[in-house]
Amino acid sequence: MARQPLRQLTQEQADHFVKHGWIKLEKCFTRQQAADVTKDVWIRLGMSPTDKSTWVEDNHMPTVNRWPIRDFAPKAWGALLDIVGDERLVQNKNWGDGFIVNLGTPEGEGQDIPPDRWHVDGQQRVNFLDSGEQGLLIMPIFSDIRPGGGGTMICPAALPIMAQHLYDHPEGLMPGYRPVGEEPHGPHHQFQRRTGRKMPPSTWVEVTGEPGDVYILHPFMLHSRVNNKHRDVRIVTNNRFPIKEPFQLARDDPSQYSLIERATLHALGRENCKGWHITGERKKFDDSRPRNPNKRGTQQEERDAEMARVKAAGMGHIYEGYNRMRKN
Repeated sequence: MARQPLRQLTQEQADHFVKHGWIKLEKCFTRQQAADVTKDVWIRLGMSPTDKSTWVEDNHMPTVNRWPIRDFAPKAWGALLDIVGDERLVQNKNWGDGFIVNLGTPEGEGQDIPPDRWHVDGQQRVNFLDSGEQGLLIMPIFSDIRPGGGGTMICPAALPIMAQHLYDHPEGLMPGYRPVGEEPHGPHHQFQRRTGRKMPPSTWVEVTGEPGDVYILHPFMLHSRVNNKHRDVRIVTNNRFPIKEPFQLARDDPSQYSLIERATLHALGRENCKGWHITGERKKFDDSRPRNPNKRGTQQEERDAEMARVKAAGMGHIYEGYNRMRKN
């Protein structure tokens, strides 16, 4: 059977994703669209854009409003479907305003500090080689990000290491990629971070771009927050693109592998994973831990605090969409 034709990606872009596990798409939405959805950021943060003494470095804002990717960024939507292969598998078709705002620190200003928060997303579940719950990691950019401006650092060269670790542990991996059943401080303690520390800087790729650019990453992509030495206002979101079913890595017809499945097999150096199957339980965790690195509280506590701030500023309309969503 013939391979499904590409909707949006060029063949060169598709091949790059399979080989390296990431692509950057430019101008997926306009600068004005970015300005419209971020116009209330400072009120929501409770900080002053002109007084850096009020700034906190890492701000993981709660999601208040959502919009369909298909309408907001049709170019990115087409690319996402090219990568996963079938719209019927897509579980979450929206992006939202849960912005991640990196404002830097006085201590880090002007300093070149190596990234050290290396991790792979998947903190809410037991992770398997074929897990579709993460799907893809998508980073739309909502502000100008120059080199050294706090953009995320990714490490494509570590993708084979992550994939092989998942292959070797069909029982599943806990967040941080410690095998299920292993003691918390066992031999694979902080596996992701320790792997990142071993990777030379020549293997890193820094996320930079303009409002409207979108990075699409393989779910096993090792990445890290980086120092914002310029103290620019860096605004992105970090979106999962979950799939309803596990990925199929042992298809009878190789032409039917999706791009993301092909990327996983490429990282493993295998044509297929026939004979491999999970031996553990697919399990989700209750994520009640603080989401913000500054430990302001759980997502709901952060949202409640933010709602109080915007109401005090006479901007309660910001939460109208969220309130309607809760009623429904």
